[in-house]
Amino acid sequence: MKPSALETARAARVSYSEEGMMRRDVRSVSRSGLLVLLLLAVSIIAVYAYVKHAGARAQREFQLYENLFAAKQYDRLIQELPGFLERYPKFDKRGKGYFFLAVAYQERGNYSEALRAWSEALRSTDDPAVVHRIYYGMGICYSKLGKADEAIRAFKSCYEAMPEGEFAPEALYNLGFL
Repeated sequence: MKPSALETARAARVSYSEEGMMRRDVRSVSRSGLLVLLLLAVSIIAVYAYVKHAGARAQREFQLYENLFAAKQYDRLIQELPGFLERYPKFDKRGKGYFFLAVAYQERGNYSEALRAWSEALRSTDDPAVVHRIYYGMGICYSKLGKADEAIRAFKSCYEAMPEGEFAPEALYNLGFL
């Protein structure tokens, strides 16, 4: 039995609409895929902008601490810098921050805290001139705390790190008293 012209037209319309539906489904899938890709790209850009902004904000804030250190405003430095170092654990000038903090604590006579800060600064650098200065600061703190053996080791390390360094004569001088 041959299908009638009407049945053939209905069958063609059904298959056309199914095919159209399939086309629309493919389009909607590709549109939703594009939307997902667009949202992903916007998210990546937003995260990048936030991280870049946070890094710039940290740099500006650290500039304040550099200025406080230069102005010898040690009390304010002691009050604010530890919070900064806690908020930005991956900050690239973290060692310099601990260096500032160590000097501030040492100048205020808090030798135990200064030693902790000197130790953190020492972990963050391998520059011989900075290491030289750190060991000298540690030697002063140990001697003020009555820890002669540790002070001797620190002053020797200061001298060994840079025999021609700025603090080498003072380190040798202090070794003569211990």
